Amino acid sequence: MNRSGKKLNIVDLVVFAVIVIAIGYAVYAVAVNMQRSGGEAAVEYVVEVSKIRNELSEKIAEGQKVYDKNGDLMGEVTAVSVSQAYYEGANAEGNTVYSRIDGYNTIYVTVVCTAEVTPSGYEINGNDLAAGLEYSLRTPALYFEGQCVNVRRAEG
Repeated sequence: MNRSGKKLNIVDLVVFAVIVIAIGYAVYAVAVNMQRSGGEAAVEYVVEVSKIRNELSEKIAEGQKVYDKNGDLMGEVTAVSVSQAYYEGANAEGNTVYSRIDGYNTIYVTVVCTAEVTPSGYEINGNDLAAGLEYSLRTPALYFEGQCVNVRRAEG
């Protein structure tokens, strides 16, 4: 008396379990993403400005407002770190060497802003805010271009 002619075997159970786990994970991922996106958050980002003349690196200070090239507010400077600028090259053997560039600094500008939280990270004034992106920014006394090297939620 074979009812349907098919028997449930271990392969069918494994396939069914994998499908259920995949669906569960997809639902979980969507739910977590929906919780993290939307709304605003205080965000801190750091822009590295390479090879800027010494006298210009002194024109940026804590408390200054930072704007993008369109004049939209990008946040407020909370810290400025200045270090000697170096040229990176290779010697005759192919080893990496660094040469000091007299009269030039590298500055790291830390900015705090309020950004939109998106599924992929943060956004400010319709632009992505992420490490690796280049920004053209200005303060009241300085226009500068640099690369974002760090983005994180602001403490406190």
